[in-house]
Amino acid sequence: DPIFGRRQPPVAGSSARRTAQAEVVADFVDRVETGDPTAGVIVLGDFNDFENSEPLRALESAGLVDLVLTAPAEERYTYVYLGNSQVLDHVLVSGALSEQSEIDIVHANADQPDSVRASDHDPIVVRIEF
Repeated sequence: DPIFGRRQPPVAGSSARRTAQAEVVADFVDRVETGDPTAGVIVLGDFNDFENSEPLRALESAGLVDLVLTAPAEERYTYVYLGNSQVLDHVLVSGALSEQSEIDIVHANADQPDSVRASDHDPIVVRIEF
């Protein structure tokens, strides 16, 4: 449902499925880091979910850091839906990488009319020093 739609609070119909998927990924990250505490793990993509959602919390419980949350608040969006700026795309990194990572959300699409944009999502650039 839209954030400001007729149904309040909005219903996220696929949230349980996305949370279950995130828990599988979080278990995998736990196993990788148990084998090597210095492992550099990156989980990224269009999660179709907001920060602080159950799926993102499941991934953060595995020690992953959502780099999108380190961007300035006014730049923290990758998609605009019905006039609402939203973060649907996330880049989560393991603790071993979080201190040596930078993020930049390039607002090249979401703010543009459909006729000129390459996608409905903005790209995210991540720099990681190895």
